Amino acid sequence: MKAPELSTLCYIEKDGKYLMLHRVVKDKDVNKGKWIGVGGHFEEGESPEECVLREVKEETGYTLTSFHYRGQLTFICGDEMEYISVFTADGFTGEPIACDEGVLEWIPKEEIRKLNLWEGDKLFLQLLSEDHPFFSMKLVYSEDGELRQVAVDGKPLEFFDVIDENGEKTGKVKERSLAHREGTLHATVHIWVRRKRQDGSFDLLLQKRSSTKDSYAGCFDISAAGHVDAGEPATDHYRQAALRELSEELGIRAEAEQLHYMGKRRVHHISGKDHSFIDEELSYVFIYEETVNENELTLQASEVESVRWTEYRELRKAVAVNSIKHCIYMEELDMLQEASGEEEPGQKAEASKHDIPIQETAGEEEKRKEVRIRTATKADAPALLNIYAPYVEQTAITFEYEVPSVEEFAGRIEHILEKYPYLVAEAEGEIVGYAYAGTFKARAAYDWSVETTIYVNQKKKRMGIGGKLYAALEEALHAQHILNLNACIGYPQNEDEYLTKDSEKFHQKLGYRLVGTFHDSGYKFGRWYDMIWMEKMLGEHTESPASVIPFSETEWAASHR
Repeated sequence: MKAPELSTLCYIEKDGKYLMLHRVVKDKDVNKGKWIGVGGHFEEGESPEECVLREVKEETGYTLTSFHYRGQLTFICGDEMEYISVFTADGFTGEPIACDEGVLEWIPKEEIRKLNLWEGDKLFLQLLSEDHPFFSMKLVYSEDGELRQVAVDGKPLEFFDVIDENGEKTGKVKERSLAHREGTLHATVHIWVRRKRQDGSFDLLLQKRSSTKDSYAGCFDISAAGHVDAGEPATDHYRQAALRELSEELGIRAEAEQLHYMGKRRVHHISGKDHSFIDEELSYVFIYEETVNENELTLQASEVESVRWTEYRELRKAVAVNSIKHCIYMEELDMLQEASGEEEPGQKAEASKHDIPIQETAGEEEKRKEVRIRTATKADAPALLNIYAPYVEQTAITFEYEVPSVEEFAGRIEHILEKYPYLVAEAEGEIVGYAYAGTFKARAAYDWSVETTIYVNQKKKRMGIGGKLYAALEEALHAQHILNLNACIGYPQNEDEYLTKDSEKFHQKLGYRLVGTFHDSGYKFGRWYDMIWMEKMLGEHTESPASVIPFSETEWAASHR
């Protein structure tokens, strides 16, 4: 490794903005293409304060009159090492000058993360925004600039392996807080402790999450759960992670063969006061059924406040109507009941005695194929109408009587896109479903609420298309600052050939909850149907919510054309 260098880095503040330098001039520059604060290397005999005053003057033309020493960085990239003194400044005089290092620009603080930054810069900029006391942060990058290790005040931060939708590692890693802020897909393990009852039902051990957790604080949750750390052994690492979490959170010392694998499920959830917690997980679910005495458990105080047994059917009711504060998904409760015995991750099915490979069914093959989500256009109207028409003609899922013309349907798409997202799902070049949001109520006070709609090709159902469409729709609406999602659903008092309760179950699995029923409000095919309303919150409701912006003006829209 080369001898370490000494430098300063200063973030000058004005009107809620930082003065950022886009390093685009020098070819041989470790910061080439990156946005950073201003600063530079020490000259002989300089203190950090003397260096930052000189560098700011040389690069910007400003003379600092008020500045603060905020922290120290140890920066390592390949064989280069640098000690960087970090400052912020809130007072200066002088006139700006052109910078020979790159382009200077005042950037709103809330927009900084959208720039091309060093990954670690996002971490210490967060500390600056939180007025963190003086800090020491070590940042270790690979030669190609990927962040591999971080320590703050000597304490290592947690990293996850970035995975694809099949659960395979991509070779990249992401620091925990950045993974949750940026919505990076990673693996988790869920372990349900279950005990059988004499009546044939069973109890589940719930944990109440610590009030200090950064997500779902104080909520009732799975018996034990946790993230799969970066670098855990690839062989059976999900099971090993599950054993670790059982031990750490509850003090249960289990054996590998005592954990029964149920399957995996995809999780997408947005929460946090400023919608900044984006949970994208592939969760591997296990059951543990050995004898457990809750009074003899050793709870991890930083994770678990308390535990309690709850009868399965009672828990389902509580989750369905949100009568308890929880972060439990109904889909996972369904898995517990079915205990399907899906093949374990990392294990291959045993071959037959003739070694004849097991062929995939059409449904299994379809599930593997990529589904692309993009914004709809008027030109998609014929394809979308082909999906919608059978719902009009053969079901009471929609209360519309007549199939609209292509021209009318194209007009509906155009009208929605004036403000909201209208998305289509494509698989193998064919449109297989669509989803959109519309105005909930016209008055301005309802701006943060929308009504959601989804239709999937009836031949492509139960392949995960609907879940992916709604996940994308939530992301798009989050980018607009929408907070309330409302679904209006036709509902039969008794299921018939025209209408089932599947739509309600689908929305319930995605986190919607029932808020009201309008009885006998829709008449179709010679019979009356109820209409239910279900809602889901995308984020918390603050005293000063961010203004809703048109979908077309969001970066999400620009990246999904």
